[in-house]
Amino acid sequence: MNNLVQRKFQQATLKYLLNPQQRLFFVHHQRIMMPSTLNAQLQTYQMRFFSNNQGHNHDDHDHEHDHDNSHKDFQPKKKVQLDETQLNQQFKEWIEGNDVVLFMKGNKKMPRCGFSNYIVSVMKFYGIKEYKDVDVLADENVREGIKKFSNWPTIPQLYVKGQFIGGCDIVKEMHQDGSFEELIVREGIIKK
Repeated sequence: MNNLVQRKFQQATLKYLLNPQQRLFFVHHQRIMMPSTLNAQLQTYQMRFFSNNQGHNHDDHDHEHDHDNSHKDFQPKKKVQLDETQLNQQFKEWIEGNDVVLFMKGNKKMPRCGFSNYIVSVMKFYGIKEYKDVDVLADENVREGIKKFSNWPTIPQLYVKGQFIGGCDIVKEMHQDGSFEELIVREGIIKK
């Protein structure tokens, strides 16, 4: 390695691999330490950081502890795989527990497809702020399951007061002919 590359590598090591106390030590003692000693120390930290050993290294401390016994907030989240019956039950709970439910790509704050965005825009147009949005992109089982549940092949899907309305094309047509406004007034979603 030429000196410039070696120096950049050392700077990166100092910046990203060492904690602030270690960084302070190396920066402060850089002029005192022999270059070979400094390089050896930096290589030790680089090897620890880049080692393939994913386990915890007990060489750097002398206390005993169980690494899997961390607080539940810091443990990795595992997705629970629901079977079709449980998934259908979840859909029913969402649909019956909310006046308006939109199964969509993305969420109402950030739709991730034009069709979902159109329905979100229609909701904003009528002043419907409170509705359940379910991001089907977050779970493939939900994405495919809602299609079977509603017997409708596309996303987004809109439910109002437990009644399946349809996808973007149906909502667009209803919005244009005024029947969507009639529906949401009749169901008490908005007042006219």
